[in-house]
Amino acid sequence: MMPSSQAPGHGPVAMPELALQLAAQRIAARHGNNPANLLQILCELQEQSGWISPSLIDTLVATLHTSRTKIESVIGFYAFL
Repeated sequence: MMPSSQAPGHGPVAMPELALQLAAQRIAARHGNNPANLLQILCELQEQSGWISPSLIDTLVATLHTSRTKIESVIGFYAFL
């Protein structure tokens, strides 16, 4: 996914990648680390970071114990992510 094209100060604040990975783990934990909640998790990550980076997908694969293909399929299906 491409980063959102938001003007500085008018969108999600850029966060260091490590902070985003920790945020992804916290968000997933709040949703019970359940892959059935993937869409909600992705929406929260999108809201927080502005985009879903490849390393965030890697974090979700490990945290949710699900496949990269499943995550990328959900991201691809929902254009707003």
